[in-house]
Amino acid sequence: MCHVLSGWNACIALVCGNCVVWKGAPTTPLVTIAMTKIVASVLEKNNLPGSIFTALCGGAEIGEALAKDTRIPLVSFTGSSKVGLAVQQTVSQRFGKCLLELSGNNAIIVMDDADIELSVRSVLFAAVSTAGQCCTTCRRLVLH
Repeated sequence: MCHVLSGWNACIALVCGNCVVWKGAPTTPLVTIAMTKIVASVLEKNNLPGSIFTALCGGAEIGEALAKDTRIPLVSFTGSSKVGLAVQQTVSQRFGKCLLELSGNNAIIVMDDADIELSVRSVLFAAVSTAGQCCTTCRRLVLH
């Protein structure tokens, strides 16, 4: 899961009283561990157990186990459409729910009546703020 998206989805889950078990990308285990430790410390400082936000590291076998686990009512997945389809099919077989963010390639549309200064700042932020490492990064610009 993209670390930015995991933060968005995890915050919603935690605010609603749910625990979060997440698996970061297998190529970023140190980021996964660091993010989990930061969130756990914030939770503990607010008299909540840090373990309500737990991470797993590994590859596809971990993701597959999460998708199959009936104790997990909702699986959020960020990644390719091919893998997302497999996740959705696995979770659906057990009547679970999915939140899928697949193959993002976001565009920004700037109309002819837009505030150009604000548009330039917004496009720049959307294009470079995540260094292209998130499916919400702006990759296309459509100008009227």
